[in-house]
Amino acid sequence: MFRVRVGVIAALFVLLYGALLARLAYLQLAQGPALRRQGEKRIHRLEQIPPRRGSILDRDGRVLAEDAPVCNLYLVPGQWVSDNGRRRQELVLGEVTVGAVRQILSAGGTQREQERRLALNYLREQLPLTRALAEMTGRSPSTVAKALLHAAERAAADEAPGALHTPRMLLRDVDTDVYLRILRDRNLFGEQSQFAAVEPRLGWRREYPYGDAAAHITGYVGQLTAAEYAQLRGAWGPHGPRPGEGSIPGFFVPTEKERELMQLYELTRDGRTIRAAGHLANDLVGRSGVEQTYNNMLRGAHGQRLLRLTRTSAHGPRVLRTVDTAAEVQTGRDVAVTLSASVQRRVYEILVEETELMRRAEGRPFNAACVLMQPDTGAIEAMVSLPTFHPEEVGERYQEYVHPRSRSPFLNRAISENYPPGSTFKPVVALAALAAGAITPETEFNCQGVIRYAGHDYICMRRHAHGRIKVHEALRVSCNVFFYNTARVLGARKLHAFATDIGFATRTGIDLPNEAAGSLPIGSGTGRGWGLGSTFHFGIGQGIAVTPIQMAVAVSAIANGGAVVRPHLLADERLDRPRRRLNLSEQALQVVRDGMKAVVNDNGTGRRAAFDTLTVAGKSGTADWKQDARTHAWFVAYAPVEDPQIVVVLIIPEGGLGGSTCAPIVKRILAEYFDIHETEGGVG
Repeated sequence: MFRVRVGVIAALFVLLYGALLARLAYLQLAQGPALRRQGEKRIHRLEQIPPRRGSILDRDGRVLAEDAPVCNLYLVPGQWVSDNGRRRQELVLGEVTVGAVRQILSAGGTQREQERRLALNYLREQLPLTRALAEMTGRSPSTVAKALLHAAERAAADEAPGALHTPRMLLRDVDTDVYLRILRDRNLFGEQSQFAAVEPRLGWRREYPYGDAAAHITGYVGQLTAAEYAQLRGAWGPHGPRPGEGSIPGFFVPTEKERELMQLYELTRDGRTIRAAGHLANDLVGRSGVEQTYNNMLRGAHGQRLLRLTRTSAHGPRVLRTVDTAAEVQTGRDVAVTLSASVQRRVYEILVEETELMRRAEGRPFNAACVLMQPDTGAIEAMVSLPTFHPEEVGERYQEYVHPRSRSPFLNRAISENYPPGSTFKPVVALAALAAGAITPETEFNCQGVIRYAGHDYICMRRHAHGRIKVHEALRVSCNVFFYNTARVLGARKLHAFATDIGFATRTGIDLPNEAAGSLPIGSGTGRGWGLGSTFHFGIGQGIAVTPIQMAVAVSAIANGGAVVRPHLLADERLDRPRRRLNLSEQALQVVRDGMKAVVNDNGTGRRAAFDTLTVAGKSGTADWKQDARTHAWFVAYAPVEDPQIVVVLIIPEGGLGGSTCAPIVKRILAEYFDIHETEGGVG
């Protein structure tokens, strides 16, 4: 009996150990690779390394925008704590626990704001780390408390392994002295340092040496929003769910459905990081100007390093340490533009000075837009729009910039705003009529100061009667009656077609975002609902809308012999080629050029832009745009007449008369450009 019992027990042991060995063999051989990957995933994490963004350089290599090294502080928000003999992860923020932060994130409306306010009060008033950082950095305890809570919220929302031990941005751009003091304190005291949870790192800050003087050219950078990220990924269709909006600036709180599609820093599938057109969530991207147009060239590519969750000592906290570099950082490419930084700055300074004088005289601010462009190539040498903004201050002053009283500083009026051109359109009308044979250089019309048609008076300047007048003289004195008649004999359809060919009512293709197309009256091209009175207005540049950059293209076509150029900023010779050439006779071009020359040099309406040593061709414009409102002031010019090198277009909305307001300013700009020093008593 005893032997039977021993045999049974032995058999049971054999079966038990056999089953155990079989299970071990299964786990080791069949499930080993999968379990190994799962374990590695729990202790390893890929961290993205942001690249240095490329610089924007002017034609002489001067820096317009660049990334400068900056000292940042990151918070490592997680720590291990003992709870009834069990170890768990918790935040380093005292009573602001992981659970409390996740409750804030899941709450809505008023409840969220109340809970955030309580958390901020605790962090500001009772957390020693807040006081230490505030004293060392010189920032207010409120600012530090908000930064701590922001970092904690980002960590709590991230469900990836090791999320609480991943460094989160805390304070940007601290002094080098602060950076070194915190680093020294951490090295000396290790885990006992008051800054043990604060990790100093070097990063990048975007700097714009020419500031607001070139803001509409350079643009600025900002974080990629959740909605933009989702659009890049194609995660949401046009009728699908939209990303939720968080209450924290620059931060996105996803819904449960969105969290399945997107995490705040990276998405992983089968161990691979998913990117949205090369972007990661919260990347810095170009928001306007060259920064936006050439973002893909400037931004570079993220690097990746493999982090391992490990302990600093046998019983110390678990921290993420770098064990390998998965991908090298690729620095962004520099972008060279055609702009001359020195010319840009001087044009900006001149316009600021002149509009300030106007403000003092009239008690109200003035907007302005100016373009300087090479007529043969379309290369932009300067472009200024007032009011403007400072690219480095957009984040802190955004609400000020978008306030209705700010006069829309983000709007680039040189390309994005439409205005009636007034008399600056008359050279185009003259050229169209001459090219079509509707008039000749000897054609005369009798100006009696007014044309009466269908019960309306179509007047000349101050109802002044010029008598019998030819096209050359009509350009010089800006005779409305001559151009009423010219538009009549040419016809609205032909004028519409020519205006379109020379670049109006269509975008020029300049490499800046948000260009407006302008407009020509539909009836002028179709004849439907169109009367002779409308043709009269069309002939003097009223009832149409153009941008300053379109005017620059049209004036360039007159100056360069009929080539319609593409305005551009990228310094690339392929862009210097004209888009098309107009079929114009040299005689027609010369008549218009001579008329524009007379405007400035023969006591015409633009005489205040004349020099003794430089021959300028130009045209003034005074454009009605709203009843009882002050007129827009224009002046367009090119110089020198013998060999045109630069086209200047200036508009001051509601500035009055173009010849008296804008012509003297254009003269100042040309004097700076050609380095001319004449006394005020010279010609003009």
